[in-house]
Amino acid sequence: AYYVKGGEMINFIAVEERAEWRDESWSQAVGPDRLKAAFAGWDSPVQTLINSCEQLHEWGLFDHPPLRSWADGRAVLLGDAAHPILPFMAQGAAMAIEDAWVLAHYLLRETNVQTALMGYQMARQKRTAKLQNISNRNAKLFHAAGNFGAALRNMKLTLADHIPALQQMQFDPIYGVNVTADYPL
Repeated sequence: AYYVKGGEMINFIAVEERAEWRDESWSQAVGPDRLKAAFAGWDSPVQTLINSCEQLHEWGLFDHPPLRSWADGRAVLLGDAAHPILPFMAQGAAMAIEDAWVLAHYLLRETNVQTALMGYQMARQKRTAKLQNISNRNAKLFHAAGNFGAALRNMKLTLADHIPALQQMQFDPIYGVNVTADYPL
């Protein structure tokens, strides 16, 4: 949950696993009863948010492989349009910003646009695939089913919390990259 419109509103995002889904729409309106039923029994701050909702929309999270080619002629894709990342690492927007920087790097250095676009794609594919895989693993970890799955998840998170070297190992491939240094403009 976070404030929007200068603090006038709160955007609230909740994740519920479902096997079935209708379509890949971002504007599917849903009634409050659906959300209340899905999160019944959660603690009071969550219930307060749900009861305060005036407008509700739901959308599915779909895992798609990255596109093979991000460019067609002089048009190029970046961010989720090229390599959709589930939101379980909170890096989708960061990858789009990094993509834009690396794209600018190549466009400023190459006289041939197609060469620049191919350089950009080749430079970004490995990193974005890695983040996509980490996010997919986190989705499974965060939504571990059953007592054993939940206990294993809690143990992993507790270990990571108490052993900083484990956190460092996990976070370095994500936060230890500086595209502005690696791809100067």
